[in-house]
Amino acid sequence: MEVNGYQIKPGAILKNANLTGANLKDANLKGANLVGANLKGANLKGANLEDVNLALTWNAYVPFYQITNLKGANLEGANLEGANLLGANLNGANLEGANLEGANLEGANLSDANLSGANLSNSNLSGANLEGANLEGANLEGANLKDANLLEAGLNGANLEGANLLDSNLAGANLSGANLEGTELLDSNLALANLNGANLKDSDLEGANLEGANLESANLKNANLKEVNLTDANFSNANLNKTNLKWAISSGANFSNANLNKTNLAEAFLAGANFSKANLKNATLIYADLRYTNLAGANLEGAKLEGASLLYANLNGANLNGASLEGAKMPDKTVTTSPNKKTTTLPTTAAETGNEFNFYGYKIGPGADLHEADLPGAFLVGKDLSGANLSYANLSGANLTGANLTGAILTYANLEGANLKGANLTGVWGAPVFLNGADLSGANLTNADLLYSVLKNANLKGANLRNANLNKADLSGAKLDGAILAGATMPDGTQNP
Repeated sequence: MEVNGYQIKPGAILKNANLTGANLKDANLKGANLVGANLKGANLKGANLEDVNLALTWNAYVPFYQITNLKGANLEGANLEGANLLGANLNGANLEGANLEGANLEGANLSDANLSGANLSNSNLSGANLEGANLEGANLEGANLKDANLLEAGLNGANLEGANLLDSNLAGANLSGANLEGTELLDSNLALANLNGANLKDSDLEGANLEGANLESANLKNANLKEVNLTDANFSNANLNKTNLKWAISSGANFSNANLNKTNLAEAFLAGANFSKANLKNATLIYADLRYTNLAGANLEGAKLEGASLLYANLNGANLNGASLEGAKMPDKTVTTSPNKKTTTLPTTAAETGNEFNFYGYKIGPGADLHEADLPGAFLVGKDLSGANLSYANLSGANLTGANLTGAILTYANLEGANLKGANLTGVWGAPVFLNGADLSGANLTNADLLYSVLKNANLKGANLRNANLNKADLSGAKLDGAILAGATMPDGTQNP
């Protein structure tokens, strides 16, 4: 078979061949060399491209990258098993029902491509661009999608069992009914993704962003969601049995009618979340922030709530039989010292004296000693804490909007989910301080020492970080739009001019 002067046959040498718009339907090109070939708009429907080489390569004589162009090509039902498509351009290509098992698509451009029903099992898609791609019903079992861009991709009904999605971007993707059992989703972005009815059993989502995601009726049994951002996510009717949600940020999330039996929610920030009629039997909620949560009709039988804050929570009709409440702050501002026994009444307002005031027994003011203070959710808007010692203090979820923390010691302080909008943190000493998910927009962090600090998913928009020390700090997922970083030492040790 000859097309455009080229012999089309198994093992053919078609390097840099111009096959634009060529009709190669059902052609047998097994083992062919198509490096740098132009197959734009070509019809390869049903073609056999097993073990072909279409990889991006470097031309040593005329320095440029040779990229195989398959833009808009029709590869419906084609056999590309084991093919080398490294860096190939498959933008808008039709790969419906194609066999790409074990194919190398590292760094390939598959944006807006049609891969519905395609077999991509054990393929390498690391760093690939799949933005807007249609992967409905595709088989991606065991595929490597590390660092892949799947923004708004359609993956409904896809099989991703055992796939590696580490650091992938799945924001706005449709994964309804998808099988993600045992997948690696560490630090991935799933904001606003649709995971309705998806299977995430035994998956690892530690550090992932699920803000605003829909996980209604999803199966997350035994999944790891440690330190995950679940703000405003929907988990209604979901199965979270034995799931790990320790340190998760779940403010405003919907867990109504969800199964959270034996789930670990220790030290999680859950303020304002909806747990109505949820099953939290034997769940661990030690030191969890449950302020303003709706727990109406929830089953908390045998739950561990030691040290948890339930201030202003709705517990109407909740079952607390056998629950451990020692040290918990109850909705009526009482603290329990033993199960089901309320003893210590907390003040409803702070008593102020000059620049100092008493807050839950702590003296707040300039130079205050708040070492190891337990003040989760504290309302400290505009307060003066300049030079204060806040080392090892728990201020998770605290409102410190506009507060003055100039020169404060924040070593090992927990400010996870805290509101520090417009606060003055000039010259603070962290090294490290935990600011996961904190709002630092417009804050002044000039000369702040944040060595090894955790600012994962923090909002630093418009913040002043001039000459700040961010060496070894974790800024993954942090928003730095408009931030001033002049003279700052960055996480990799380099210093900005």
